[in-house]
Amino acid sequence: MPRFHRTVPIDDYVLDVLIRDIVGHEQQPAAFLVYLFLAGRAARQHWQPVKSSLRMLPMKPAFPKAQYKVQS
Repeated sequence: MPRFHRTVPIDDYVLDVLIRDIVGHEQQPAAFLVYLFLAGRAARQHWQPVKSSLRMLPMKPAFPKAQYKVQS
């Protein structure tokens, strides 16, 4: 039995534009993974605001904090 039971929809814009922009142009593949993580959490919370920090991200050991560009 799979651990996860819900499918989270991903907009075409994310797949067609955002991947190219963040990963290709900006050369920040870790930022795209952060976006997917937060989008997934938001979808499971019925699109309510997500409270999170870089310390809460599951991929932190794989992507050092220095690789994230946090913009305000």
